[in-house]
Amino acid sequence: MTGRYFDRNGAPITAEEWARLMEDVEYRRIACDDLPDGGRLSTVWLGLPNLGYGPPSVFETMLFDADDKSLDCWRTTTEAEARQRHLEVLH
Repeated sequence: MTGRYFDRNGAPITAEEWARLMEDVEYRRIACDDLPDGGRLSTVWLGLPNLGYGPPSVFETMLFDADDKSLDCWRTTTEAEARQRHLEVLH
């Protein structure tokens, strides 16, 4: 079904296209930084619909501690928003 998933530009894609892109690590990865405390900040493409509320969750930025436990998560719609969020959390 076209329109249920989104590419990195926010254009609707089919479930088949989404599944193929999910296998491409380089396509999914937006930014990843190791933190001084041993944690990690990761921003990736998800390409998901709005999950029942709000705008589509096309990108996700996650903060992990040194044990790889998720500490926080932010979802954004555009790649520009995702990159900005990554930089804001990083600094």
